[in-house]
Amino acid sequence: MKLPLIERWIALAQQNHQVLIAIVAFSTLGLLGVQTYLISLELSVQRKNFNETMDDMLLDMHHQIEENPQLSAQLIAIFQRFEQQEPLSSPQLRNTKSQVQYMMDSVLQAFQMNGLEYDFAFYQTTHGDVILSSTDEATTLGDFQTYSERAGHRVRNALGEGRYRFGIFFHNQFWYLLKQAVVLLLISLLLTTLLLGSFLSTLVALRRQKAVAQLKNDFINNLAHELKTPIFASSVIFRIIQQHLQKGNLKKTIEPLQLLVQENQQLKDKVEKVLELASLEESKQELDSQVVDLHRLIQETIPTYQYRVTEEGGSLQCELKASSALVRGDNRHLQNVLQNLLDNALKYSLEKPQIKIKTEVKESEISLTISDQGIGIKTTDQPYIFDAFYRVAQGDAHNVKGFGLGLSYVKQIVELHQGQVWLHSQAGKGTVFTLMFPLLQTYPHDIA
Repeated sequence: MKLPLIERWIALAQQNHQVLIAIVAFSTLGLLGVQTYLISLELSVQRKNFNETMDDMLLDMHHQIEENPQLSAQLIAIFQRFEQQEPLSSPQLRNTKSQVQYMMDSVLQAFQMNGLEYDFAFYQTTHGDVILSSTDEATTLGDFQTYSERAGHRVRNALGEGRYRFGIFFHNQFWYLLKQAVVLLLISLLLTTLLLGSFLSTLVALRRQKAVAQLKNDFINNLAHELKTPIFASSVIFRIIQQHLQKGNLKKTIEPLQLLVQENQQLKDKVEKVLELASLEESKQELDSQVVDLHRLIQETIPTYQYRVTEEGGSLQCELKASSALVRGDNRHLQNVLQNLLDNALKYSLEKPQIKIKTEVKESEISLTISDQGIGIKTTDQPYIFDAFYRVAQGDAHNVKGFGLGLSYVKQIVELHQGQVWLHSQAGKGTVFTLMFPLLQTYPHDIA
């Protein structure tokens, strides 16, 4: 019973992935909201505990001031001089501040809260004046009123009840409270990171799967069209041959038979290209490693293209400037790479093709560039141009035949030869493909 339910859920997810993404996104936001609420609740609990501890600590401070006659007398003297508007003695203020700070540090340590950064002050409640403070920076009375206590019964008896209070202001209270909830925070952060990471990776995977599925569908449709053309042509030619044979015109079958061979070869080439890339994808392809002269390979390859370019009124130039062009690799695959790039340069030149092949040595590598002045490639398409099945649809480019496998094949072959390939292109201005291969003298080992 469970398996059919799982299968139905998978089918539902595949067919309605946007709904699934919306559900997961809503659930993720909900869980983040719950995490935020729990953290806020934990901070509230910590703040409540902190306030209760502060009440006990301030009461302890109040008792310690009461039990210290000398400190109480100093405070009374300072408050009286303040009320009489007499100047306060700096040494007396420093001494009083020092005693209060020592007492405060001791109390914080006793309550295991010595990680708090604080300032204290004694202030008058009737006029709201700060009389004695541990900081010389500008402070307001409100800073010290949150956590405050009476200044002791000796001060009260001498100057009146409720007129003077002792207050504390904590600079790092929030971070101190956060530190108390650090375990919950770390667990929440970890779970949130895992949740968001899983959601984002799932989202990316779904989008990639959809993109790959679309590319494969396009590939299958394109492949069907590409194979249908020679098959249809072959069937037509075969019927013509049959008609000539039925009439006994053997001589008239020679030309259609040649055409049939050509169509069959085209069909074979297309199938082999697909199978060849499939073998590369499955890492089954083995390179026939040998010494290859790239200059000779180029010179053997370009005559056919030179003829085609000339027919279309264009030009194909070669600048073979590399002082050394020997590499170790597979002659057949390297020639296929060259043919793929030249095919592209021809196919995507809407006007008279202008193609240039250039080589030069750069340190221990040989650089091979093939440039054209064709339709170019949009910036948005360039990151995907070497992906299998990907085809650029721009202007009339979508009418150009192909499987979207050529550049993927180029990249894989170049990398199997320990090389690199990249492109520089501008829409409407052309494309430059650059290939880099290690020279033989710096790469003496066979390619596995």
